[in-house]
Amino acid sequence: MLALGAIEFGEVLRQARQFEMANQVIRSGTSIGANLAEAVFAASNRDFINIHRISLKEAKELEYWFEICQESPILPEAPAHTIELNQECIRILVAIINNRLKSTQ
Repeated sequence: MLALGAIEFGEVLRQARQFEMANQVIRSGTSIGANLAEAVFAASNRDFINIHRISLKEAKELEYWFEICQESPILPEAPAHTIELNQECIRILVAIINNRLKSTQ
């Protein structure tokens, strides 16, 4: 599960005393699933799409934090499997949004 991977990596960052980075990774990594849980009860198709877009924005933010960690010589590297889960999540969210947009036209 992506959220658990983000939490685990956040703890690695905290152990490295990178508290702000840890908070960002945990916040964006757990927000994706929280928003998707909310989307189940979307009030309308438009609401459903918007909530999925918010999840996509959070996944892209998480991708950004991972990239910073991968490029920095002083930060721990994010686990490859967590990065891959996030990339898969991004692909799935894009497909869901695009399919739902097509079905409403």
